[in-house]
Amino acid sequence: MPPQGPIYDWIATYVEGEKTALAPSVYAYVDYLKRLTWTALHHSDIDAFTATRTLLLEDEDGIIETLTVGDADPQGRYLRLHTTGHVFTIAPEKTRLLFPDTSALMDTLPHPTPYTQVEPSTSF
Repeated sequence: MPPQGPIYDWIATYVEGEKTALAPSVYAYVDYLKRLTWTALHHSDIDAFTATRTLLLEDEDGIIETLTVGDADPQGRYLRLHTTGHVFTIAPEKTRLLFPDTSALMDTLPHPTPYTQVEPSTSF
C-alpha cells in the first residue's frame, strides 16, 4: 500500500518523453529496490563494469542515488551503489526487473507483482 501523507506524481522518463506512472506500480517497484538482496559481495575495485547501464533515482530534494549495473558472471550481474561504493551480484531474474518496461509502471500490476515473485517479503 502507498504510504499515508502527501500524494506525488511519479514521472518516468523515456526516450519518447515523460509519462506519469501509476502510484501503486511505482510503490511496488521502489519496495522491490529496498528489499533487493544480493548473491555475493565483492571488493570495490573489481573490474566488472565494462558494459554498464545506470539507474538514477531522484528524491523530492533533488538528491540522486546512482546504481550502476555492470557485467554478468555465473552468479548474476554486478551492481555498484555509488553512495556507499558497495559492489555486489544479484541473480539474473532480479536484474531484469531493475529497468521496468513502460507497462510495468503505467499499467496495473498482477497480484502478486513480478517484484514480489522474484524478491519475496520477509517477516523480519
